[in-house]
Amino acid sequence: MLDVVKESPISYGKAPKALATTALYAACIVEEKDKVSQLRLAKAGGISVVTLRKRYLDLSKLFPEIQNRNYKNKLQ
Repeated sequence: MLDVVKESPISYGKAPKALATTALYAACIVEEKDKVSQLRLAKAGGISVVTLRKRYLDLSKLFPEIQNRNYKNKLQ
């Protein structure tokens, strides 16, 4: 996932640690392995929750399955 993001224009001018943290967060959502809080992951990655959310929106444009999966989780 991160390789695709790095090659995309979406990543231009974005902090690498923000992209890496967001890719980890997205992977947790897709795999549904652990419910991880945005705040906890953002702190661990050294970014703000707002940055995590903004980069997550960017990633969801590249990977529609992330957006669909997140929507399904909210319905349950």
